[in-house]
Amino acid sequence: MSSARDRQPDRRLIAAKHGRASCPLTSPYELSFTTLTAFESVWVSLEDDAGEIGIGEAVALPGYGDETVERVKQTVASLLSDAVGVTAAELRATCHDALGASPFAASAILTALDLPDYLECLRPDWAFDLNAPIAGDAEPAVLGAALERALARGCSYVKVKVGRTPDAERRNASWLLTARPDARYTLVFDANQEYSVDQARRLSDTLATDPFGRLLWFEQPVDRRDWDAMSRVCADASVPIVLDECIYTAHDIDQARSIGAAGVKLKGFKNGGIAATLALAAHARRALLTVVFGNGVATDIGNFAELLTLGEGARLFTPPSESSGFAKLAAPLCDLGLVIDDGYRLTCGIDAATARQRLRSFHAS
Repeated sequence: MSSARDRQPDRRLIAAKHGRASCPLTSPYELSFTTLTAFESVWVSLEDDAGEIGIGEAVALPGYGDETVERVKQTVASLLSDAVGVTAAELRATCHDALGASPFAASAILTALDLPDYLECLRPDWAFDLNAPIAGDAEPAVLGAALERALARGCSYVKVKVGRTPDAERRNASWLLTARPDARYTLVFDANQEYSVDQARRLSDTLATDPFGRLLWFEQPVDRRDWDAMSRVCADASVPIVLDECIYTAHDIDQARSIGAAGVKLKGFKNGGIAATLALAAHARRALLTVVFGNGVATDIGNFAELLTLGEGARLFTPPSESSGFAKLAAPLCDLGLVIDDGYRLTCGIDAATARQRLRSFHAS
């Protein structure tokens, strides 16, 4: 599959590198199914005969898909084994064929192929709203302090991670919907597949009691493989349901629409790189679905590619983005100038020329 932005599909690759990096976090990141202390990135770096460098990555996450870090690394190595000397279009076609079985690995390479064609659109005035994550089962004092920290940073979007302790999460949801009547913020609740249908219904009913209109949507309540359960949740829910972990292809988007989902969430690391993600977003918008975007479990490599995706297709995506994994790192993997500004928005502190220099340094090292 050729990218619509591929200016020179016959450009040939003269170098193809990949590796694995364990990137420590500043503090543990709690998800419903695991707690992370580091992001395990499998990165890709490609150079073509025009001297352009493209990079991409995949961070395999247990419970999110079937690919482990080792499997991603092995698949990337296999896909790149004969890459030197082939055209970008030829490698793109090979990776597109691998997307079904290995979406993380193939997407990392496709992102690296795409990136040079989108880098030129980088603008210093870009600013994309992000959400601030909060643990939904935290003790009331901890929850309140986390909310105050987010508001103090200028954040107007809060993402509540649920799926561990349903009763406590419902109580906290009621509090978050009604706390601080003077404050302006909105809420997303994300169960990361960990609820049963009944638990999802009960939280949905709680979220429907929303006196200040703060709720945006309830994300991926049940197992990504159980479309019957997702259909029952969507049919019964009194709030908008957005599906994430089950969305890989246009067929998945169509199925989400058919069961009554309000929207879908896309991530570059599972949806085939920049060009393919934009195409999927356009497809979902034509289906009148909300399209959410961004990966909170990524290094600055993945989030930089997502920044370019947002810049190219901002009108396709509904804020907030979740392209904030880089901010959880103790140190950047490839310092590409990503910053969260005073309004809790994703920005970039470097221009395209500086980005190219840093990409070349990373590739050379």
